[in-house]
Order: sequence, then C-alpha cells, then structure tokens
Amino acid sequence: MKARIALAVVAALAATPAAAQCKLGIVAELPVTMAGRTPLVDARINGAETRFIADSGAFYSMITPASAARLGLRLFPAPGVTVVGTGGAADISAATVKRFGLAGAIFPNVEFMVGGNSWGNESFGVTP
Repeated sequence: MKARIALAVVAALAATPAAAQCKLGIVAELPVTMAGRTPLVDARINGAETRFIADSGAFYSMITPASAARLGLRLFPAPGVTVVGTGGAADISAATVKRFGLAGAIFPNVEFMVGGNSWGNESFGVTP
C-alpha cells in the first residue's frame, strides 16, 4: 500500500510544470587519461598541476602524505579515522586545499584526507 501511495505522489509531481521545465545538460567535461587500467584526471591544487585517480566509488578525496608534503599542505588530525582498502589499513590526517581546480572549475577550501601509500602511477591521490 505504501509503495502505491509513493508511486502516485511521484507520478503527480512528474506532471507539474516545474518538471516539464527540467532539462538535462552538460555542466563540464572531465578528460580522462588511461594509464594501463587506471583512469587519471588532471587537477590543480593551489595552482600546482596534479593528477588524480578518478574513482567513482571513493567516498572522499584523498592524497598521499608525500603529495601533501610536496604541495606544502598543513596537516591536521582526523581523530579516530582509519581507512581500509585493498592495500590494507591506514590512519588518516586531513588537509584543506585553498583552491582545487577540476574540469575548468575552481573550488575553494576543499578538505582532503591524507594517508596511505603511493599508487605508483604518478598520481597525487584519489578523487570521486
């Protein structure tokens, strides 16, 4: 019964004038370079050119401690946060990037998790 009511509400909303004005369009294009089977995207952190693994399953953007040091990012604790992946578990810090550029857009004050090891493909980290 609840499913029928929910379906009726969705059908009623779909027929509204606002739904008729809804249009699907491209907001940005994200060029992907394949390194073997790894999809890489170009990005900028505080003006520095970087490259990230594009991972649609990632829950948060992450960079390695070596990348954070190379970019001069200040780390702060992320108490109680541990990430477990195919490479094992890693304790995590965090860093705030003043300007993160991706697909031609600049995003201010983006937080990244910092931890793990190098992914071995010249990437700075992973981004969803």
